[in-house]
Amino acid sequence: MWLAFAFSGPVLWAISTHFDKYLVERYFKHSNIAVLLLFTAFMRVLAMPFIALFEPTIFQLDRSSIVLIVLSGILYMGATLFYLRAAIRGSAQLAALWRANAAALLTINGSNESINLGGGLGSRYALMFAPLAIVQAIGSTTTVFVFLFGVALSLLFPHLARETLSFRDVVQKGAAAVLVAAGVALVTR
Repeated sequence: MWLAFAFSGPVLWAISTHFDKYLVERYFKHSNIAVLLLFTAFMRVLAMPFIALFEPTIFQLDRSSIVLIVLSGILYMGATLFYLRAAIRGSAQLAALWRANAAALLTINGSNESINLGGGLGSRYALMFAPLAIVQAIGSTTTVFVFLFGVALSLLFPHLARETLSFRDVVQKGAAAVLVAAGVALVTR
């Protein structure tokens, strides 16, 4: 049973990767990629009331926990600032994208963030039943699933996603996937 939860992380993260790729190609191809980060941050803000609903004691933290959470947020936002170099231009692009595609952006990005969260929760749940090394090794198979889903989407739904399927690229990506799988097999022995 824990194996299904361990694999839910890489599978859902691979799906999330393809959602990200779709969002970038469909809505952010001609704008600053930092705008996508703003939408992602917005989706996480929307999740905050649900966190409080399931864990009401979140507001009863001690000072050291609050300081660590604030520092974590500052570091995260500091790292994000590297992506937000063109703030003035990006905010204009954000407003234009929002007016033109608000429902689609919220739906696709909200689904993407939910899938990403599901992968994280499934992977963490597996840690309750299996050794950390095995769950982490299984988590590293995300690239295998990204490759498989990319090929499947390219063949079945080329209007949604396109991967380069030349012989050379497929062999190269396939070899990388085999190396990852071999690494997982070695770690789980």
